[in-house]
Amino acid sequence: MNMDKHKLAEWLHDNYEKLAKAENWQTQEITRVKFEDLPAENKATMLALADRMLNTFLIISSNLLVMPSLPSVAMMDNCIEFAKWWRMWYSHPKVGTDVYGAYKVWSEGKLGNGA
Repeated sequence: MNMDKHKLAEWLHDNYEKLAKAENWQTQEITRVKFEDLPAENKATMLALADRMLNTFLIISSNLLVMPSLPSVAMMDNCIEFAKWWRMWYSHPKVGTDVYGAYKVWSEGKLGNGA
């Protein structure tokens, strides 16, 4: 199945509303509609999120395709450490939501990577 940003945004919206309802979380009444009927600002935000996610997945999958073999245990440990670090520094102004930029900052040790 080919997931474009519109399909992903719709899926995210639908699942957010379903999960919110299951958790007794009251979402805004204007967002409790089908994706196509969302206010323009909400729809644009969901499309931007979907686009960002697809770009992130593209970066990750591209890196996996160029690997000559399966990642080593050490490489996987490094990826896990990076993921932990990124969660911690997600809101840092030098990192934000830019996965590539975050990796670059982390790998260069600019914010400390525990190495």
